[in-house]
This record gives sequence, C-alpha cells and structure tokens, in this order.
Amino acid sequence: MQTVPDLLRKYNETDDNDVKYMLLRDDIVITDIYNDIPRLIDELYKPILLSDANGELSDLITGSILPELVLTNIDTINNNQVRDCNFFNRFIVENLIQGNDDRVLFALKNILKKLIEKNCALVNYHNNSYLILEMLDKISLENSILFLETLNVLVKFIFQFNKNEVIPSNMLNSIITLLFIDDKRRRLFNEKQSTSTVIEEIILQIFKHATKEDNISFYKLIRSENNYRLLSVITKNWYKYNINVENNIFKETILQGFEDYINSACEKREKKNIADILTVLENLHSYFDTNIVEMSDSETDEHITCNYNGNRKYISHDTIASIYNGLAQVKKLETECLMQHDANMDDVVMTIGDELDDEIDEQQQAYLDELDTDDGENEDDDVNEVEERQCDEQHQMSKMIIEKIASIQETIDKTTRMHPIDTTELKESLAKNINDLEELEMILDGIIRETTNENNAYTDTLVKMAEIYETICGNNKQYIKILKIGNLKQSIDESYGIKLKILNHVMYTSHSYEMEEHSPDANRCSIEMRWLHNILQHNFKIKPKLLTNNDNDENTSDIIKDENVLNAIELNTRSMKIIKQLLLKNEYDYEYKDKLKCLNEQWFTKLIRNSIEDKMNKLNDLLKVDIQEVANESITNKELFTTKLISDVLELLTIVV
Repeated sequence: MQTVPDLLRKYNETDDNDVKYMLLRDDIVITDIYNDIPRLIDELYKPILLSDANGELSDLITGSILPELVLTNIDTINNNQVRDCNFFNRFIVENLIQGNDDRVLFALKNILKKLIEKNCALVNYHNNSYLILEMLDKISLENSILFLETLNVLVKFIFQFNKNEVIPSNMLNSIITLLFIDDKRRRLFNEKQSTSTVIEEIILQIFKHATKEDNISFYKLIRSENNYRLLSVITKNWYKYNINVENNIFKETILQGFEDYINSACEKREKKNIADILTVLENLHSYFDTNIVEMSDSETDEHITCNYNGNRKYISHDTIASIYNGLAQVKKLETECLMQHDANMDDVVMTIGDELDDEIDEQQQAYLDELDTDDGENEDDDVNEVEERQCDEQHQMSKMIIEKIASIQETIDKTTRMHPIDTTELKESLAKNINDLEELEMILDGIIRETTNENNAYTDTLVKMAEIYETICGNNKQYIKILKIGNLKQSIDESYGIKLKILNHVMYTSHSYEMEEHSPDANRCSIEMRWLHNILQHNFKIKPKLLTNNDNDENTSDIIKDENVLNAIELNTRSMKIIKQLLLKNEYDYEYKDKLKCLNEQWFTKLIRNSIEDKMNKLNDLLKVDIQEVANESITNKELFTTKLISDVLELLTIVV
C-alpha cells in the first residue's frame, strides 16, 4: 500500500509500462479524500486516459480503478453532508465531462453504473439536473452512442434516489433544444435505431420529473413540428400529461394524421409516421379499452356510491368509431401496396426468365462485357440496389402496419362488445342463504374451485367474490354474537373466518394474474377498483373498544379481547396488502397507481387518498386517547398494533399521496 504522493512520484520516475501497470494496481491509502482523489484524477488518471497509446493502462483505469476508488470512498464522502454533493459533482462528474474524450467518458459511465448497481446514494444529492445540461453542452457527438449511453446512466443516477425532484422549466427547455431541435441530434433520434432506443429511455426519465405545465408545453412543441416519433415515446407516460387527451391527441393528432396519410399521394406517404401514430394509439389503449367508473352525485364521506358495471369508455363512442374507420382506410391502402409489390415482383421474375431464354451472340456478349467495366454502369447498379432495398423496407413496413392495425381493431372490437359479468343466479343463492355462514362458505369454495388461468377467470372470480363479500359486510350485524361470562359481555364477529378466506383468495388471484400474459379486458380495471372500494368502505377500520380494557375479570376478558384484537389486526393487515397489491403491480412500480389516478382523479382522491388519510388520523387519535390502556396491554398486542397497523398505513400513505 502506498500514499498518493508516493504513487505519483514512482509513476513519473519510470518509463516501463509493466511497472506502471503494477503501480496502478497497488492499493492506495487515502488520507484526505478532498485532496487525494482530485490529485489522482487530475495528475494521474486523466493524463493517462488522454495519452495512453496501447490502451492497457486506460482500460485498467476505466474498467476497475476509478469505479472502485469512488465506490470505496463513497461512505467517507457521505459522512461530510455539507460538501459531499459539490465534491462529487465538481471533482468526479464535471471533471470527467470536461475531458471530452471517449476514454474519459467511458470512465464516468462505469463509475455511475457501479454506484447504481451497488445502490449507493449520495447524502443530500438534490437539484443536480444541471449536470445533464452541462453534459449535453460540452460533449461532442463523435461517438454518439457512447455519449448517449453515458448521459442515460447520468440521468438514472441523478433521479434514482430523488424520485420527487423536478427539473426547472428553463433547464428543460434547454435540454429539449439540445436533444431534439439541433439538426444533428434530431437525425440521431429519427434515423438510427441504436441511438433512438437510448434517447427514448432518456426522454421517459426526464419527463417523469417535469411539471405538468412543462409537459404541456413540450407536447405543443412536438405537435407543431408533427414529430410523431417523439410523440410515440412520450405518450408511454400519458398519465403525466395534464391535457385533454381526446381533443389534443386522439382528434388533433391521431385522426388528423390518418387523414393526412390517406389524402397524400402514394409516393409521398410517410410509413414511419403512420407506424408512430399506431404506437401512440397502443400507448393510449386505456382510453378506449377500459370502462369508466362513475360516481353518484349523492356520495358522502361515510359512503361513496360508484357504478362499476357500465360500458362507457374514457373517450366518446364517436371518437372510437372515427379511429376504427381511419384504421380501416389505412389498412386498405397498405394492403393495396402489398398487392402492388407482389405484382411487381412477379413481373421481375417473368422478365428475368425471358432474358435467360434469349440467345446472345458473341458480338453482343462482348459488348455486354465492355459495359460491365464501365464505372457509370456500376453506379447505376448501386442505385438500383439502393432502390430495391428501400422497396423491400417499404414492403416490410406495410406488413408491420397491417399487423398493428389488426391488433388495435381486435382490442376495440372486443372491449366495445364486452358486457358486465352476470351474477343474477349467484345473488339469488346468496339471498336464500343469507343467514347461514356455512352455506355461504360452501358457495365461496365452489367459486374458488372454478378458478382457472384463462383470461376471463380473473375478473369472473373477483366479481363473484365481491358479491359474497358485499353480502356479508352489508349484513355484518347479524353475524355479531354477544358472549356473556358472568357480568361480562363481549361481541364476537363470526364472519371473520370467511372474510379472511375471501381476502386471502383475492390476494392470491390478483398476484397470480400479474404473473401471466393476458389480452385486454375492459372489466379488469373496474373490478380491481371495486375491490379497493369494498375494502376501504367495509373493512378498513380498527375499533377503539378492541384496544381498551375496563373489565374486572382480566383473565377472561384478555382472552376474548386478544382474539378480537388479533382478528381485527389480521383483517386490516390483509386488507392493506391487497390495497398495495392492486395499486402497485410490483414493489417499486407506481405506474398503475398513477394511471388509475389520472383516469379517475375524483374517485382516487375521495375514496383512496382520503380514506387512508382518515385511517391514519383515527389511529393517531386512538393513540392519544388510549395510550395508557395500550401501554398496559401485553407486549404482543402492543407490537401487533404499532408495527402491523401504523407502519402499514404509513406505507400506503407514501404510495397514494
């Protein structure tokens, strides 16, 4: 091991590459991080990266030494919370950006990737989106894919641990200008697949952290330039845009795009544009394949009435019909193009066959041989090859467009014909057996046995189980039995077992469904929303009397009360797991929740967010009122109450607020 001054001295004293290589691999003692690391980068590593001829030393630095140096000292950097962010940006990120060299850029990329992989966050690392602008401004595009890949990793690093950070408007405008208005960069995005894929990732990350107002401005910009390629990317995050989707996108952009394409001359039709418009339609499928959940006008805070069984969509039936008609016309045009292409190919084959049958005399053959050596003729051959390749690309585009249109038409056909699942027979059976929990459980077991992995089984099962759950919760009082022991009275909920069984199967069914691939189902979203409604309105509660004890016979009372507390906590805990599972399709993906909120903002606010906030407030009040009683309880009850309820509710609050 050696200090930084020793390493610099020894390295500069030798000209032997092998010795230099071994010196670089030797362990370094960092005594003062704020002096040693800048010295290493400025006096040793950067000069090597900019001058190393054979690449061995620079590969060692970019691949392992620099990333490991930063990773090893990141905890030390974090311990100084005042200087950590400035130090990291100034001496590592900005320093390497200014190098403006492929090797230096590659070193920065590896450092950031290593930090992301190891989940290393910098303390107080906020408001650093200016680095994106600095990189766009200072790095040349000589190696465009490396530049974009490094920029992509930098964006991920900046926002990975700062999900709520917002990019300032002036900075966002500069980023847009540099990435998409500049002609050279625009061509990179529109023409090269390898670079456009990376740019897509950058766009999606950046605009997740833009304000809704900035997103609107950006939408207007790309709309004014008819940049369908970019629109096809940003509409993946359609729930982030505070715009009238039906008017601004479906009517002004998609339908207008169809009309322009249909009315254009054949040779002027841009197939790439129509392919991008179809991608926009696919991104916005929730607006025409999902049923609206309608709230009644008479809802109150205590009970919210919603209709989950309608067949209205989030855009009008007239707009859906216009889209379907536009798709049909474009499909017809592309089918004609394919037929024309096939006819042309048949003509080419026939012409070649005729030429092979012709006899060619020696004089004619000599003349043809002479033509083969002519440069001008070779150039014509190259032109013909280019034209043939372009023709083949157009042919493949037409096939892809027809396939996309067929898929979208199938979705529209299926979802517009879809009707709510008929539960009349089930309702009659439940009404007949309303007083018999054993019979109700037998009905439930029959539904569970019918569960399959087919597409329809998910919504079918949840709809039927919702009917049973609502029946039991709606008549809950008749299942509450009063237990008397001497002078003591205690209420017992005999429906607890069947409620828990239903919740367990709902949780299992929804989890299993997410593990499979399924075709669009217009009922799916509404039934999941119905379950959120059910749980929040019927079971999302903990009664204060279950946590107090004013009885004299403590031994008997504690046994009864323990059972009630455990039951209430178990139902609440299971309910909150289902709410989380329905809102988040995986542990860290808030996208589905954001879509629900965007499509049903009033429903989400009144039913989801307000209910969970109210739950937290009631728990706080309960703790204030009954803190002594809770403190006097057994350690088991106190732990269950504090850890399973309060922590779960707080977790839900972080999701919905």
